[in-house]
Amino acid sequence: MSDEGRESFTDKVSKTVMPDSQKSTGDKYKDKASGGMDSAASSMQPDSTKSDSQKAGDKGSSMFEQAKDAASNTFSSDTLKL
Repeated sequence: MSDEGRESFTDKVSKTVMPDSQKSTGDKYKDKASGGMDSAASSMQPDSTKSDSQKAGDKGSSMFEQAKDAASNTFSSDTLKL
């Protein structure tokens, strides 16, 4: 369950599970926009007003993004030396 005005966890998972190659251009833009708005809402909403499930979801999303950024930086062509 998500807090009012926030993206539901099932929506987040379904966007992540489906590969971009199977999405229309419109769906890709919609996913990016809704993800950005949810991320902004997450950072603006104080933890004291979030439900426990929303806190856990935000923490999980944050950890996922950090891991994705770290992997991207590790395997980028600029840093990869063969």
